Amino acid sequence: MKRIFLTLFSTALIALLGLPAVAATHSQASLSLVSADELASVTGGRCGSRCDDDEEEEEEDDYVVGYEWLPTRQVDEPVQQLDHEIVDVISNVYGIDPKTFTVTYSDNCRYRWTSGGAGIAAGFNVSVGRTYSCQDNIKLNGIIRPGWRMRIYRADMRQVQRVTVGQFRVFSDGSSEPTGKSETGRRIKSFYTYSDVPSR
Repeated sequence: MKRIFLTLFSTALIALLGLPAVAATHSQASLSLVSADELASVTGGRCGSRCDDDEEEEEEDDYVVGYEWLPTRQVDEPVQQLDHEIVDVISNVYGIDPKTFTVTYSDNCRYRWTSGGAGIAAGFNVSVGRTYSCQDNIKLNGIIRPGWRMRIYRADMRQVQRVTVGQFRVFSDGSSEPTGKSETGRRIKSFYTYSDVPSR
């Protein structure tokens, strides 16, 4: 009987002694809502480490949008004169006053790729072996003195050009980088030049 009484007494005593500690713990852990003004005064209106509304935008990686061939080097050989001839004579042999003249001729410019592959064809939008026109006009003018004539000479010219193109990888942001592929083509350009030479 004594043992039972002692056990009950001990249990009651432990419960009474532990009650203040539990009450204190509950009072410390309790939370209360604060007003928006009070929160703003404490935080200064700023978010902590991150706001829910300010989600960071993920940057997309640049991607390849295509390829292009661009000239990277050109070597021009010296211009050669293949032939020349008189194409016009303007006379003032029997005149007594100076005579002005103005004449216009075509330079008959043309070019042809004699070698090259897909890179040359794509880079210059041409077909290898085909002749293309680059024609322009040349104007000559001057004054012929009395008793003189003006001879117009035309020279047939040719120039060989060696052009190297490289392939470039083009990205979505507009940048590009070389792929390491390249090729060289040979282009022949032909044209006329004109000169006026006075003579009696």
